[in-house]
Order: sequence, then structure tokens, then C-alpha cells
Amino acid sequence: MLPALFLLAQIPTPSQSAGDSLSIAAVFAATGGSVTASGAFTSGVNFGAFRVIANSGPLADTSTVTVTAIPVAVSPETAVLPVSRNTSGAGIPFGPFGGWDGSSPKRNTEDFTLVMGGVDAGSIIGRIGAARSRGLRLIIALTGGGHANYKTDGVFDVTKWEAKMSTYNTPAIQTVVADAVADGTLIGNILMDEPANTSPDNSWGPAGTMNKERVDSLAVYAKAIFPTLPMGVTLDYRIWNERSFRVIDFQVSQYRLAKGSVTDYRDGALALGARDGHSILFSMNILDGGKRSPDCPVPETGGPGTSGRNCRMTPSQVVESGKILGPSGCAFLMWRYDPVFMALPENQQAFTALAGELATGSAKACRRA
Repeated sequence: MLPALFLLAQIPTPSQSAGDSLSIAAVFAATGGSVTASGAFTSGVNFGAFRVIANSGPLADTSTVTVTAIPVAVSPETAVLPVSRNTSGAGIPFGPFGGWDGSSPKRNTEDFTLVMGGVDAGSIIGRIGAARSRGLRLIIALTGGGHANYKTDGVFDVTKWEAKMSTYNTPAIQTVVADAVADGTLIGNILMDEPANTSPDNSWGPAGTMNKERVDSLAVYAKAIFPTLPMGVTLDYRIWNERSFRVIDFQVSQYRLAKGSVTDYRDGALALGARDGHSILFSMNILDGGKRSPDCPVPETGGPGTSGRNCRMTPSQVVESGKILGPSGCAFLMWRYDPVFMALPENQQAFTALAGELATGSAKACRRA
């Protein structure tokens, strides 16, 4: 038995002060479900109180919708159930980058409790609602995508970055984001990926273009739009560690075996976070983070990685490293979803074991101390 939860949001007809009715073109948004262009709200499999927001230019209004269960018979073939096996919201959120196609999960993601990926102004509300309906946690990249989107003549252009951020500056999106942060669905936003990278393919410009102070300034700009949303950056903790972040809430630090002892890596990252007052969100490179080898033989390695001598992690390396890193951070990411890697039974067993371990961990917010 599943609840059928279909409600029509009643939006008041706008009128002038004299009482004459007006015709306006409203754009609708909703928390915890979906809403059609005409304002018909569907909550899916969720119960509780939701908001339906009507937005027209600078004007916006909100209706609160309370949903209770209406028992109906649903066949097992047509039932839509949460994807994650852990929908309690407890433990350490855990999942790979790129595990969804839009708002739908990819194959072999049942063990994961965390969704991470890029969004835009047209998809963010739906992405939040889809994650919430499945009991999953969400990390977004509001300014994700190729580096070229935010560069001019090969150098980071803050005006392009701010222009992308400004597309989210609407009452409807701000309300949905604030609600998702408040109920724990939305963990945080990643402002930038590897700002210190100066390699030809992933550079933000010549060395010195980016630094911690400049990343902090991006966080200030983003927080002016979303005051409650934690802001983070992907940057190995060992880089620029002579300087301190003063604004960002969390730092994503990614491990691979070539970086040495996983315990030392964990302890070093946590020490930096404690020194600078921000959280650490650990990540693990499962596709290029195993032992390096010219031919990456199996089972000594997990097989060839994505480039050069890099090899994939073995199932035991995934579990052993994940059990050390995962419980220590505010969430645990993996780079990245790969259909072949995720489909191997031995890797699925490793994910199941790691998910069980992380589900018992102590949940912590990805915020500054």
C-alpha cells in the first residue's frame, strides 16, 4: 500500500486595490514534490507540510499544503520506492559524483545515501525534490561545468562566475534551498573545483590567479543569495595550507593511495580543519586512486584507471580506506560514478560493507565551527 498524494495548490487571484482582477503569468515552484505550470502540486510518496511558490517578476507568494496519507492499492510492478537502502537520514552521507542522470539515479546506486552533481536554475528545484522524496542527501555545484564557462582569455573571470550565481537569485529558488537546508536534505554547495590547479586542461589561469582569499570572496557572494547554505571548495588540504580560509564552511579533500598513509592523510586534513575552523568532507578517487602500475593487473589492482599508470582501487582498498576516511568527515564522496566499476559484484559488496559502516557514524554538519 502506498499513499496517493495529489493536491491542487490554490493560488489567490491577484487584484488591484479597487478589486479588479488581474491576469499574470506566474512561475510555480514547490518543496518536497512537483508542481505543474498551472499550479497542480504532487507530493509523490511524502507526507507533511510543503510550500507552493508562485513567482511573477519581482512578486512572489506562497501557499502551504499539508498532505496526509490516503491508502490505495498499488501493484508491486508500478510502485515507486526510495532508491537508497538507508532513508533514515542518520549516519555519514555517502555516494559518488555523477550518480544521477538529471533527477533519476543511475544503475547500481542502491547503497548510496548522497547525491552530488551540478545544477542550473531550471533544474535545482526538481533535483532537491527528487533527493528528498528518496530520502537522500544532496550536495550541489551551483557554478559547476567546464572551466571555460568562467574564464576569459584563459583566466578566471569573476564576472562570469557571478553571472551564473545570479541566475539562482529568485524568491522561489531561495525558499526551496532554505527549506532543504533546514530539513537536512541539502548539505552544501561546492563553489569551485581545485582552484590551485594550473595544469593545461584544468587551469583557472596562471599560478596566483586563485588563492584562499579569493575563494572566500566567492563564498561571501554566494552567501548573500543563500545565507544558510554551507559553502565549500574542492582542494587537497596539503595545498596552500600556509594560508587559512576564513569564510567557507567545508573543504573537500580527496585521497588516493599515492598520497601515502590513509590514516596520516585523515589526521592531517582534520588538523587543518580544526586550525582554520571549517569542516572536512573526505573524498576518495576510486578510478585513479589505486596502486600505480604500467598494466594495472587484476586482482593486484582494480584494473586500468582513466589515464597513464593510474589504476582503479580494489574492493578491499575501497573498504579499508573508506572506513578510515568516511566516518571522520561530514560526508563521504567518491570520484566518480563509472557503470563498469559499479556493476562488478565484488565492488558492490565493498559499497554495501562501507555503507553499513557509515550508516552507524555520527552525523555532523558541513559548517564552520
